[in-house]
Amino acid sequence: MRTEKGPRQRLVLNLGNLELDSSQFQSLARRIEEILTGQRSLVELDKTLEKRAREAARKIFKKQSEQLEEEQASDFQTVDVNSLEVESPRSIGAEYLCHSVWKELGMEEFFEKQGVSAKVTPVLTALVVGRLIDPGSERYTREWAEKRSALYELTGTPLRNSLNSYYRAGDTLYGLKKELEEHLAGNNSYFEGEATGNPKAAWGRSNEERDDCKLVTLGLIVIDAGITTDENLNWLKENHYHYIAVNRGKAPFEKEFYEMKVMKEENDRGIKIEVKRFIQEEEVYLLCRSEKKNQKEKSMRTRVEQLFTERLEYYRAGLNVPHRTKRYSKAVELVGKLKEKYPKAAKLYEVEVKPEADKPATDKSLKAVDIVCKKKEEKYDRETAQEGSYVLRTDRLDLGDEEIWGIYTMLGQIEYAFMCMKSSLGFRVDTHMFISVVAYHLLHVIESRLRAGGDRRKWPMVCNVLKTHERMTIGYRVKEEDGSIGQKYVRVNSRLEPEHLEIYRMFGLSGVPLPRRRLAYNR
Repeated sequence: MRTEKGPRQRLVLNLGNLELDSSQFQSLARRIEEILTGQRSLVELDKTLEKRAREAARKIFKKQSEQLEEEQASDFQTVDVNSLEVESPRSIGAEYLCHSVWKELGMEEFFEKQGVSAKVTPVLTALVVGRLIDPGSERYTREWAEKRSALYELTGTPLRNSLNSYYRAGDTLYGLKKELEEHLAGNNSYFEGEATGNPKAAWGRSNEERDDCKLVTLGLIVIDAGITTDENLNWLKENHYHYIAVNRGKAPFEKEFYEMKVMKEENDRGIKIEVKRFIQEEEVYLLCRSEKKNQKEKSMRTRVEQLFTERLEYYRAGLNVPHRTKRYSKAVELVGKLKEKYPKAAKLYEVEVKPEADKPATDKSLKAVDIVCKKKEEKYDRETAQEGSYVLRTDRLDLGDEEIWGIYTMLGQIEYAFMCMKSSLGFRVDTHMFISVVAYHLLHVIESRLRAGGDRRKWPMVCNVLKTHERMTIGYRVKEEDGSIGQKYVRVNSRLEPEHLEIYRMFGLSGVPLPRRRLAYNR
């Protein structure tokens, strides 16, 4: 740069150890200057050099650019429309929604109280929000947060962006596991009104500062039939845990489906849930039957039955067709293998392979003359009558039927949520799992709020919709009043679409994640 004392050098940016030949330095510097001033290159550079130049230009621009005051009035300028370019597009819609819930849960205040630096909190946010939006390893999350997402424009830039900073942030999050669990559990559900008719509602401290409302807190373990063994249930009882579980094996009562109580019914969606309550040895057993589950199981059974009976008919017809199986021992073997393949259908039918008359069973030339398949009517009716039903059991005698069923259905929602957030665990299993647990709290708030607003979409679909709301930089060349040509930039949000605004309104959000920023590069 020229000074009063003559030409002097000024450090603009340390580019680190460039893996380039020194003969390419001048070309790199020239290309960086072209990008910063909005000029088009007359020479096509190799991909590595172009990538280095763009990375350096972004860093220089970020370091030396200045934010100009936003003007409310119109600002007419002479712009070269052929110079308009869109740069650095980043998704912001899903990040905007998740970050609003993150703040609503008081996460920033929590980490501040725990002594976590405000410059580290953005990385913690990225680990959790990234698990919801684009799950992956720490390396993958770093790539996403810095190159494909505008999250750091919402949270502020972290002090360090090395890969180790993401590993350390994960360890910090897991190190606060107990405190964070208590903090999130403290976000109690509250009743609107006085809740005079609910004996479980009581006055207490509300993190939402709703001292005018009674609170309810519920701690339960919800488990599926796969691990509902007597040993596991006994362990829960001995350690004073409450539970709701799917009963495993035969229920300790006769399944009777008459006089069942309709608990939920939505004809337009084909939903009908019926329940019947039984009490056995200090446990509540809830016999449940679902119309949708019934239709699904009936469809599956019908399909398997069809495959089973069609194959039996194929074997039977083959007894009279040349070059097909006719030997009795072989026919018996084929039927046996078919029963093994379709056991659920086989138990409903009695199948007999009939041999030739007047020949001993030991005769190797003995042929089969018929294959007879007959439905076991009584067993068939008994089995099909139970389709769509299952039994829940709990030690909470004070819970109503709807409460038991409602709490259990949360298990499916949680399983689905964790399936959506799955990623490679590597060697940091505990940390990765806990990140998913924290992310689930955000997901649960989002889906609950959507359902309350009549929107039954799951998080993956909502996330996919919001990904089209982006943050981007528009670069353009302008002609100044003195006739000089300058390069200008403006950082904007893409225009809202109706489906974006519909979601944002359910969360009380304006739909403007970040204000417009006008930038200028100072040469």
